[in-house]
Amino acid sequence: MMLLIFLVTLVIALLAQWHVKRAQARHSHTTTLSGYTGAEVGKQILRQAGSTNVDIVEHEQLLGDHHDPLRKRLVLSKANYHGTSAAALGVAAHECGHAIQHKMAYAPLQTRTAAVGDCSSFWSISFADRKA
Repeated sequence: MMLLIFLVTLVIALLAQWHVKRAQARHSHTTTLSGYTGAEVGKQILRQAGSTNVDIVEHEQLLGDHHDPLRKRLVLSKANYHGTSAAALGVAAHECGHAIQHKMAYAPLQTRTAAVGDCSSFWSISFADRKA
């Protein structure tokens, strides 16, 4: 029974990852009229939400974007940090949402963090600390 649960969970995770990669590829070529980069949009969203103590940094790996609550930062891939596509702005806004949820102590996020744990230690090992 545990093996079946594991396999179903694995299939769902792989399908979700495939869907995200497909959407990222499709919308990475969709231009926006604003001309803003993902980092600029992120800074604007965080400022408007009153989260001015969250840094935005870049890293090299595609689709490794995440919110690091321990270091109070958003980590965006180089393509999303500097990119002006709909995908870049969407990813930056999504990660800002996590930072805002953390600031608000949003219960579902706290529950997920308690269940899964804080993956920040994984990200800090995987990606070098680089400030833009």
